[in-house]
Amino acid sequence: MQLQSGYGSLTVQGWSPNDKAMMGATVVTTAPVGIHPTGNIQVPEWGDVKLGEPIIPGSLYTWGDATRQGERIPESKAVMQGIVLAAGLLDELSKKYRDGQKLQINSWYRDPASNAAVSSTGRTGPHTTGSAVDFFSDNMDQIHADYNRSWDGGVAISPGSFVHIDFIGKDLPGTPRRRWTY
Repeated sequence: MQLQSGYGSLTVQGWSPNDKAMMGATVVTTAPVGIHPTGNIQVPEWGDVKLGEPIIPGSLYTWGDATRQGERIPESKAVMQGIVLAAGLLDELSKKYRDGQKLQINSWYRDPASNAAVSSTGRTGPHTTGSAVDFFSDNMDQIHADYNRSWDGGVAISPGSFVHIDFIGKDLPGTPRRRWTY
């Protein structure tokens, strides 16, 4: 059995009882995040980004929310575009389920090293594209139930901890919906 921790999470992995498959579980905790010393980050192909600015004009969500206050710097324009997609969805969710108040973000963009530290997907996976978000809300069971039925991207829930929604496969007709629990 392997025990690994990092960035407010704990991952436990081991073999199934019949030794035929690797199994794992991740528990995510909200840890305090320090503020980036300058309040700005430089993103390749995108330029200077102010962490306190909304990702989309009028959005509830800032670049700081997506990058863990500048701790995780996106590596490309494509990742930044994934973050913009996810911000639009989060704004919709906030309006529909939280009366226009922000959802609590547990994890959004992860650089490959951060993702490898906390995810079974290693150095790749939906969070490395910027288009995946884990969040907490008082009514996350309802959010999960609604999106589990209708969302073409990925949806997962860790009961009592977070909902995961991503855009992977959403715009690809015929792509199977991915559903799982943690």
